[in-house]
Amino acid sequence: MCETVDSPFPPESPDEEARRRSRRRRNATAVREEEERQERPPHRPVELRIRLDINPEDREDRNRHGNDRFVLTGPDGYRQEKTIEDDSIPGDEWLDLHYTGLFEDWSYTLQIIPENGPPYSPFENSPYPEIIRMSPSLGQAASRQDPGGSSE
Repeated sequence: MCETVDSPFPPESPDEEARRRSRRRRNATAVREEEERQERPPHRPVELRIRLDINPEDREDRNRHGNDRFVLTGPDGYRQEKTIEDDSIPGDEWLDLHYTGLFEDWSYTLQIIPENGPPYSPFENSPYPEIIRMSPSLGQAASRQDPGGSSE
């Protein structure tokens, strides 16, 4: 037999009941979003090519920039340092630096540290997609075939 027990709590008002249902829906949504987040593939690594108006073959440019450092930094201690010796496309009139192990949803800073003079940053804490849209001569996704930055 089933006995009816009087509850010491007053019955819920319609507003309280609506708030309770709303909380349950929010909790269920949060659980679904967390499950979806965990099912997503991990960050996809990308690469970045940066083209600078420095000719590694030119004696004057080599004298002026030969000891400069080009440091790309990002979250979680990401740091890659390049020099004029790291030109990834030798023989053209540009300094092409190739950075690897980046993530599309992270932001990066490029600091140029000249041998003589103060460091400066062409971009600071910029999201990866913004960097590759800045200018074909500044940033380019490695997946593109033409390292010169033309889209044709």
